[in-house]
Amino acid sequence: MAQLSGLNLVSTNLRNSEQWAPVVEMLLLHSDRREWREARLETSDIALSVSQLSTPAGHHGSIHFILLSTADVRKPHILHRLEGLHQSNGGGNAAIIFLLDESISSRGESAMHFTKLQLEITTKFGIPILPLTSLEELPSVLQVYKTNLLSSETTEPLPLETAHDLLPYCSVGPLMSRQSTEVLSRDSMSLKELLMETQNIEEGRGNLRTALGPEDAERLINFWEHEVSMV
Repeated sequence: MAQLSGLNLVSTNLRNSEQWAPVVEMLLLHSDRREWREARLETSDIALSVSQLSTPAGHHGSIHFILLSTADVRKPHILHRLEGLHQSNGGGNAAIIFLLDESISSRGESAMHFTKLQLEITTKFGIPILPLTSLEELPSVLQVYKTNLLSSETTEPLPLETAHDLLPYCSVGPLMSRQSTEVLSRDSMSLKELLMETQNIEEGRGNLRTALGPEDAERLINFWEHEVSMV
């Protein structure tokens, strides 16, 4: 279905998902100006209207999003969906929104799936992945991404601090402290570099203990040791 001028679209297919179904009504009721409409979308879950934007492959004025969670990435057709989004949208103005599970029992698995998906998808398709900590935050995540996109000088969106947002979850036990999160972010360490650092038994782990202190460093190291083997 083509983008309706001036309207943001949310896919009716989301109603078939127990996890994502609430998103439809939430977005339809989000604006008093009736900016959202439910529609049958072919390749994405959300099409965000951006009148100032021009994109390749005929998708003028819209940003397309696919919504994923830990349960979704286990489905065999997910790569096919991402390939379809990439091809139909000309490789531009598309993003994945990944819902993180904040429960202690599932937090590590959720963060690990996010990391693996980020490393694979951004390399293969160049599609950014944005973390979402709750469904209620979805409207603000969409708005921030739109603002970043329009404030950039090209049609490429400004990078969101996805690694910074995910770092507190990369810990066995309590969430990583804000101080440790800021230290890792300040050192400009990507998730891939962080994984490599924890795998370096001597120098890398020593650097982490010095930077974070023994408790947060051990929780971080244990996370990568145990969660990587579980996923």
